[in-house]
Amino acid sequence: MKKGTVHFTLGDDAGKLLMQIAQEALLYELDPEKAIKVITTSLMGCPDNIALKILKGDMVCVVMDDKQTIEIATYDRFLHKDFPRPNLSSWYERNHKEIGDTAREYYRALEQIARFVQKQKLEIPIKDVVSIVLSATMKDWETFRGKLSHMKDVERIVLLVNQCTKFLDRSAKLYRVFDFIDAVYPDVSCDLSRGRHNVVSMLQIRLSAIITGEYSLLLKQFEAEDEQLSKYMEGAENTKELLGKEIQPVSITDNYDAGWIARDGTYYGTNGSYANMLHAALADAIRSRMTIENGVDPLKDFPHKSMDTWLCEQGWVKVHNNHILYDGYINTAYTKKPPIPISDEQLEAISKYGKFCHKGMLLFGLTYTPCSMAKLEMMEPPMIAKLLDFGLL
Repeated sequence: MKKGTVHFTLGDDAGKLLMQIAQEALLYELDPEKAIKVITTSLMGCPDNIALKILKGDMVCVVMDDKQTIEIATYDRFLHKDFPRPNLSSWYERNHKEIGDTAREYYRALEQIARFVQKQKLEIPIKDVVSIVLSATMKDWETFRGKLSHMKDVERIVLLVNQCTKFLDRSAKLYRVFDFIDAVYPDVSCDLSRGRHNVVSMLQIRLSAIITGEYSLLLKQFEAEDEQLSKYMEGAENTKELLGKEIQPVSITDNYDAGWIARDGTYYGTNGSYANMLHAALADAIRSRMTIENGVDPLKDFPHKSMDTWLCEQGWVKVHNNHILYDGYINTAYTKKPPIPISDEQLEAISKYGKFCHKGMLLFGLTYTPCSMAKLEMMEPPMIAKLLDFGLL
């Protein structure tokens, strides 16, 4: 038998193709280990630290003139403009935001499902239907179809549960890629919103309850929300009468139940039992006052936006009893807008309120973090931002 040598010739774009395959393994297949392995197995002897630079596009794979050798070169924007170089920051920010937005949508949708199942008498428990669809054959599913009078509703529920399950699986893979980028490319994500979304964990709990049929905790939560809504409806008329006239600033030390602190420290407050309703009603009254004072409706160019949302976006502080909320830092987690630092006048008003009305201690942000007024007055701006939820969502 004759023996010979086989010679391989590399195309001019072989290096680009190799980089593209590795980057797709990371950003589309969501498999960091595979992405690195594509490079290290194709380029014998290539160490992991060089493979990481190639994956990011900081180094490129150039086919030499002999068509048999690939040389690793530092990226040059003039020489290597045709080489794939992914925008990892943009990809990270877009996908991280999408997880939070989608999780919130599914979370609300699953509440509707739980409420529906609570009210309807299904011939077969929904948990059994879901388990059949997720694990059994189409034949088993067709057998169930004929027994269910609420067929359209059940199919909608099963479809949503299936989609939600796939979403959580994809989110877990995305979080692995985020962790990988945070670890090996810290410059990519250092200025971005990072970490797990709390709503994803809440979604997992709600989905598990629906799949297993353990509705007791969900129903208790719904009962509490419905009771709050009833209180809202009962107090709405009284609040409307209270704020019917043009609202006036009040002293923050008068200890109202709820209020808004303007950027200049001016305080608008009222009393009542339902915080969200009070803030919404106050916001509408403030809108009327602004329209009269300035001759222009602040929501003129935003017909679908509530005044409550507008005030938050403009850097107003929400006060409810001993709880302080401020969205000026949160807004930057999902948008390109710069943060709105809380003003000195607002901090002075908060400090005065805490000292006079709550024995020098208030709760801050979505995490209800306790902080004394003495400590608040000594804080540097970055610590105040963190106290008010910067980077939380």
